[in-house]
Amino acid sequence: MSDDTGGALSNLYNILLHLKDHFSNISDLIDYHGGKEAYIKHLMTKPEDRLQPFLSDVERKAYRDVKDGERLLFGHTHRPFVSRDLKLINTGSWVKDQQSINTNFNTFAELDGDQTKLMSFKDVGEVIDITNNYAKDIS
Repeated sequence: MSDDTGGALSNLYNILLHLKDHFSNISDLIDYHGGKEAYIKHLMTKPEDRLQPFLSDVERKAYRDVKDGERLLFGHTHRPFVSRDLKLINTGSWVKDQQSINTNFNTFAELDGDQTKLMSFKDVGEVIDITNNYAKDIS
């Protein structure tokens, strides 16, 4: 065999070992949700319903980890908000989920020095500040 072939086979072997580890983790995750059918049902549930039991806890934990002078920005939860002190910003989701009851989508953060805003892109040329509508206390 040439060195190139040996290298390619070695790379393939490493990829397969990596996948093997992930498949065992996936199996654990499926078992956690009560089997394959229950896991598929869980994945097909609207994100805001699926994540609802966990989001408040995640938000509180994230907020506690933000140190003085820091801001934490995250998203993809389909639930935009900012903490009243603007230390924690959740952009929600850019994409409108057809099943979603969330009327604010296409939300993003605007960071300018010490200024933080939660914004919504409505249409070309129409971007609005929704910070005050989504400010909340995290406790």
